[in-house]
Amino acid sequence: MDINRLKSLSGIRESGEIYELVGITDEAEYGYGGYTGETNTDEQVVATFDSEEAARAYVDRAMLRSKRPGRYEKKFRNNSVLAGCTDYEIRPKANTSVPHNPE
Repeated sequence: MDINRLKSLSGIRESGEIYELVGITDEAEYGYGGYTGETNTDEQVVATFDSEEAARAYVDRAMLRSKRPGRYEKKFRNNSVLAGCTDYEIRPKANTSVPHNPE
């Protein structure tokens, strides 16, 4: 097998920047009297991409659209790596151990 083919299958890149897709979840804090008014925010790298455009295209495909005009909520398809997240962030980063260019 060709060495370049092996590199592409393993996700090894010669040069360039890798972008990571970070899933953000917000969880309400509850205490003895109910909701405390505070929220815990958790960030987790869920995938990496070869370009920022590829990451944005993935988010666009994964996001559900509201059928009501004027209403917008960030909700993601159940089969995407962003399922269960309330928001996302795309940022440059290298050397991660998450799915690279998920379908």
